[in-house]
Amino acid sequence: MLRSRALILTALGCALAYIVFVRGYADYLAQVSPTRAVALYSMQPTALVALAEQHLRAGELESAEQYARRAIDANAYSGEAWRVLGAVAERAGRNEIALEHMRRAAALTPRDSGTQFWLGIHALRERRLDDALDRLDRLMRFQPETRNDVFPIMATVATNRAGVDAVAVRLAADPDWRSEFTTRLLREMPDPKIARDFVRALRRAGTELNVDEVNAYAFRLYNAQEAPALRDWLKEFDRDPGLLNNGGFDAVGPYRLLDWQIEQPPGTDIQLPRGADGKSVLRIDFHNQRIRFDGVRSTLLLPPGQYLLTGQVRSDLQAAHGLRWTLQCPSGQQHSELFAGKTPWRGFSMPVLVDDSCLLSTLKLEVYARIAAEQHLNGWIEFDEFKLLPTEELLGQ
Repeated sequence: MLRSRALILTALGCALAYIVFVRGYADYLAQVSPTRAVALYSMQPTALVALAEQHLRAGELESAEQYARRAIDANAYSGEAWRVLGAVAERAGRNEIALEHMRRAAALTPRDSGTQFWLGIHALRERRLDDALDRLDRLMRFQPETRNDVFPIMATVATNRAGVDAVAVRLAADPDWRSEFTTRLLREMPDPKIARDFVRALRRAGTELNVDEVNAYAFRLYNAQEAPALRDWLKEFDRDPGLLNNGGFDAVGPYRLLDWQIEQPPGTDIQLPRGADGKSVLRIDFHNQRIRFDGVRSTLLLPPGQYLLTGQVRSDLQAAHGLRWTLQCPSGQQHSELFAGKTPWRGFSMPVLVDDSCLLSTLKLEVYARIAAEQHLNGWIEFDEFKLLPTEELLGQ
């Protein structure tokens, strides 16, 4: 009797161990080989869903539906399987059934991106804008990996008159995807007028552009050579868009088209040290290296006319030729004198002629070199008290 009981228990233990092994191995295979997983254990739900999706992508709707229903038999809470059934119904033209299945899928697995994406697109087709934006907002909040896929949809709504205000309201709540979305949108908008409409919609929603968004919008106008629009835009920051701002180098602000743009090329050290009077200067140290220097620049929007750039400079700089200021326009370049050697503070000037092709220009400091060997610099140079004024204004002083 005892022996029989022991044999029964041993057999049950072996059977249980076999089931645990088989199902455990099938669970593993479901991720790497769903066909083998189902062959080993026919009711492995994850593998069944994977096979259903494979057949759906192949256009084999009947097989996809069969695998999805088997997955639901194995796990009644499989939202992914209901999503496959919804997709099968949609392709078969059974739209009401498709919507019913997709809503059930969303209720069971609210974080399934495919389901939420489908429901969002469906809501847009039905002109249920708020519902669509809820879905898209949820995707970008909780599944950042979907943002590249969601972006074209949200961007289409944001550039449409019927949808721009609704998107602006979402952005006014400052979701974590806002800056990424808005900066990309402003950079990629094909029409600057649409970009301006979008910015106005944000203001109607009670929010202003942040620093990254301001820079993206300003560069969008700059790259489109929209000088009048950019000039009006800069006036909103109490800056004179026609002349040089911050000629004393007292600070470098975060707005790239409103202040000096300063970068640190290798082999240099750029600083804005303050003197005893509390005012700053632009100081650049060169560390005895060959360098292609273009680390200091300012964007200008100048009406046509004649101007004079003036400033102060001192240096202790060894160079084959030296540094110079260049006004870069689409139609060409204009240059200052060359700066090198050891000099105390002294003044310099640079005449500037602006025609209709030079409404947007860049003033930059660069190394003058005809060959690579002439790019070698060692020492330092400082600039201060820059002014850019129309010549007729100077004559009237």
